[in-house]
Amino acid sequence: MAYLLKKTDTTTKQRLMQFFALTLGIAILLNGVTIMVHMAIKQNYERSMEQLLNLNQFYFQLDELNGYVRAYTQKGSEEEKKSMESCRVKMNDFLNKLSGRKENTVFQRDVTDVKGMIRTYEESLECVYRYMGQVQQERMQPELASKINQEYEKMQNVYQTIYNEFKTLEMEMMEDIGAEKKMMNEREYFYYIELSAMLLLLLGIGLAYARKLANKINIAIDALTKASGEILSGKLLQFQCVEITGEKIDAEMQLMVHAFNTMIAKIKQQMQEIEENASAKVALREKELENLRITNLLRTSELKALQMQMNPHFLFNTLNMISKTAYMGDSDKTVFLLQKTAQLLRYSLDYMGKSVTLAREMEMLGNYVYLQEQRFGDRISFEFDLDERFHQIQVPCLILQPLVENAITHGVGGYLKDGQIKIRTKYDLERKMGEISVEDNGYGITQEQIEKIRKDLDCPKMQREKIGLANVYMRIKLFYGEKASFEMESIPMVKTKIVIRMPWESR
Repeated sequence: MAYLLKKTDTTTKQRLMQFFALTLGIAILLNGVTIMVHMAIKQNYERSMEQLLNLNQFYFQLDELNGYVRAYTQKGSEEEKKSMESCRVKMNDFLNKLSGRKENTVFQRDVTDVKGMIRTYEESLECVYRYMGQVQQERMQPELASKINQEYEKMQNVYQTIYNEFKTLEMEMMEDIGAEKKMMNEREYFYYIELSAMLLLLLGIGLAYARKLANKINIAIDALTKASGEILSGKLLQFQCVEITGEKIDAEMQLMVHAFNTMIAKIKQQMQEIEENASAKVALREKELENLRITNLLRTSELKALQMQMNPHFLFNTLNMISKTAYMGDSDKTVFLLQKTAQLLRYSLDYMGKSVTLAREMEMLGNYVYLQEQRFGDRISFEFDLDERFHQIQVPCLILQPLVENAITHGVGGYLKDGQIKIRTKYDLERKMGEISVEDNGYGITQEQIEKIRKDLDCPKMQREKIGLANVYMRIKLFYGEKASFEMESIPMVKTKIVIRMPWESR
């Protein structure tokens, strides 16, 4: 196999990359030259259009200036004078921009002539300023009026001459722009023809090369396809190997054929080994492993479903308690209780279907107990006796709150005073078992009722319909298996106690 890899210096992929790199380089070079020529012509055209725009703007400002001159000679207003100066600055600015057309000497000569006429026009304008200044200081005298009219007539003659020159310049520029536009269109047309020819040429070369390469590849592919068909028809054991003789193929195809032959040989060898090593036992073992995996997946899914079932029930009971508090009309207290409730709801949503530490569960139970203390006041007292040595154990989310809620609802919730609920945790170091208990001094239940409840806890229907104890029992059972226990004991009117024991070894 190593010999096949070293047989040629370049692989098919490398030859393809070299071919496409060469064709792409030629295409980019030709396109680059064509685009550069086209862009140069386009820049000349755009520059000519800009000059034509500057020429038109120059004449527009001159025409506007000439209008203001007429109004100024009649009224002598400072407002017209300011407008005249503004037009005069803009006019000279556009005239200076016209001087940038270096490639046309005739055009530059005409622009120079226009500049000379503009200077004459401005000299007359300065005389008008001077005479109008005298008019504002003295009365209008016939002699001043005559001088102003003479300068105005002189300015009009210059204006008419400039206008004629403007038309000549405009005509010259339009002819130049038309010629550049025609050249640009012709160049663009030539570019498309050149691009099409180049694409057709490259396409032809590429197709010819691809056909040659495909023929060399198809020899090996056809042989492998034929061999695969024989194997699929059930002739694997009779199949020997793929042989390609009398045809030249690439090293990659030779490697593929060699790998195919090697693979078939190994498959045949493995089939013989499987038959010799009791394939029935292997299949049975795989079936057992698959059943175990499916059982674990079902167990995990059921645990998540039970925990998610707990959230709507918890939400309903908690909000029902808050609504009763709000009904009493204490808005500040209701807002504070809602904040505590929000923490509990955020906890239930964040850890839905997950496990938490017992320490975290106790922290959230403290919020719930606080809410109940606000609701019942002195009627019920809550006592915590905690052994924190095993509080890092992982437990399903929300397993303590339903136990405390059950003690309130069915135990001391109807008491007007002296109700007690005790929450304890204890760790047995020798047995390495953690214990959680919830005890109340409520009405209690009989032994017959306890037996019935125990039967209901193992009933699938009750697990689906009863949310409280059955849900907690099933989640503990799914989470810890048979290693954990769930016990109940009750003495009517004395105490009712629920105990959960689970294994935990400190590290």
